[in-house]
Amino acid sequence: MQINRWFALRLIVVAASGSDGLWGKPLHFNPSDMDWWMCWIIFATVTVGSFAYLVISYRTRELGTSWVKPSWFQNPLQIRSQPLQFLHLVAATTAADGLGGVLSHLPSGRRDQMPELCLPMLIGLGIWISMRIWIIVFLRDDVSTNSRRDAGYDSK
Repeated sequence: MQINRWFALRLIVVAASGSDGLWGKPLHFNPSDMDWWMCWIIFATVTVGSFAYLVISYRTRELGTSWVKPSWFQNPLQIRSQPLQFLHLVAATTAADGLGGVLSHLPSGRRDQMPELCLPMLIGLGIWISMRIWIIVFLRDDVSTNSRRDAGYDSK
């Protein structure tokens, strides 16, 4: 069985980001610096901003007509020609970093730093939500889904 190199790359990057959240350096700011309201404002701004970026990019670039749905098995480094692939990787890595940070602080029982720890997870979720909404609105049903078979993944 041959593993798709882009799947392996994405998996390594996401795992490294999650492990950084788990075993990264402790936070160096005052817990009162950020509250949940600020987190939700940042989440909404990231969601709306990334959706606006996708809409503007799709409308202004001729390459927008060839965008395909994100897949773990496609090259995520085609930033200009396939921004959905790159944003998919960014969303997964930031969410993994936030999840790792939250999981590392759960045993301590300290909840005063949870907004700061959840912020990367909310940013990743905001990017992912904006991508999903953009796909529903702008991509047709007959667009390739970049399944494992389409990406050349050999399951034999």
